[in-house]
Amino acid sequence: MFEPYPMPQDYGARSDCKEALFTNADNKGFKVVGDFIFSIREFSDKEIDKAKHPNELVPEDYWTLNIDKCQRGVGSGACGPDTLRSYKVKCEAFEFELIFCPIS
Repeated sequence: MFEPYPMPQDYGARSDCKEALFTNADNKGFKVVGDFIFSIREFSDKEIDKAKHPNELVPEDYWTLNIDKCQRGVGSGACGPDTLRSYKVKCEAFEFELIFCPIS
């Protein structure tokens, strides 16, 4: 899922997920069930924020998993058009439910 952007940033979000399996080489891990968006990577948020170029990223000894209910669409207005209104996330309370099932 790695995307070597010239300036490291968040990447690899998979949307409209209903379930996802996360296992190691021994097929041990967990399954997530719900309605969600996720990304997984071998770099921490701190490493991505610190790096100025992809070659500066150092893989961690663990993976970072992000699970979200929603994400803002592409665009910030910083160097091009802003995100279309229909893809912006409203600042309001929300709930969502996930089920985590062990895999052994």
